[in-house]
Amino acid sequence: MPPTNPFDTFIGQVMAGLGLKTGPAGDGGRGDKGPAGECRPPLTPSQLLVIAGILGGVLFVDSIQIDKDQTVNIVLTGDLKQKTQMDHIMDQVGKMPFGDVLSKVLDHFG
Repeated sequence: MPPTNPFDTFIGQVMAGLGLKTGPAGDGGRGDKGPAGECRPPLTPSQLLVIAGILGGVLFVDSIQIDKDQTVNIVLTGDLKQKTQMDHIMDQVGKMPFGDVLSKVLDHFG
């Protein structure tokens, strides 16, 4: 039976894009075998959301830390709010030298 929930459809598309199968309902894909016949652990919903966030351009790798015990920490950052037109303008203005911004403001009001 095809998924009726939009989230299930989205997860199915992500899984298919990664070349993974979603097992029968309730199985969570636990019965899937890898290329060499070994069992793959199922991806959790949080893992799928992280993958989707990275592929969708919502999450970005901020830093990768490796400690003395070779534990790896990957810090992801992202913003879920939609940028407004003012945010886009401020992004452009923020890259300009202050003198250019000030002269344009003075030209506009002068």
